Amino acid sequence: MLVSIATFFDRQPATAPQEQRFRFFKAAALCLLTALCLAGLSDCQTNSMQAITHYQYADGNGNVWQLDVQQSRLRYEPVEPRQSSSGFYDGGPAFAAIVSTKERTEIERLFAAAFAAKDEQAAQRRMGSSQIQILRGLERDLAILTRQSPRRQELEQYLQRIRQSGAAQQ
Repeated sequence: MLVSIATFFDRQPATAPQEQRFRFFKAAALCLLTALCLAGLSDCQTNSMQAITHYQYADGNGNVWQLDVQQSRLRYEPVEPRQSSSGFYDGGPAFAAIVSTKERTEIERLFAAAFAAKDEQAAQRRMGSSQIQILRGLERDLAILTRQSPRRQELEQYLQRIRQSGAAQQ
């Protein structure tokens, strides 16, 4: 049974280009899945897209960390000077590594703790705040952590330790 299309779209209008792209791709994926179901090429009861999980952390400078749970792959995509508001900030070299099961589990725990810490979250993103997301197929959970958030600091420090230990091994 297909889920109503209305449940896949947020009630607020998209404003940022990144949000508009996200909604476009979400709609395109839904249309493709619907077409496959109608053509009988996919089992609509078990949507394999729901099994794909990504954790994403954007720090206060705009550097982005992504964890693909299924592949245990952690990526760091830094801001380059041409992308920064100052024109000078450089987030350093990009990084990608396969994390251990222990590291992946700890990252998932830190994300869960950050989502649970409602008193450390903000209603909108401000300079220096961080954004965390969990993407499960077409579903997305998002929270904005304040600059002073202990959960944000703990998550960022853990990710940096993995990056530093991975860089030492390469």
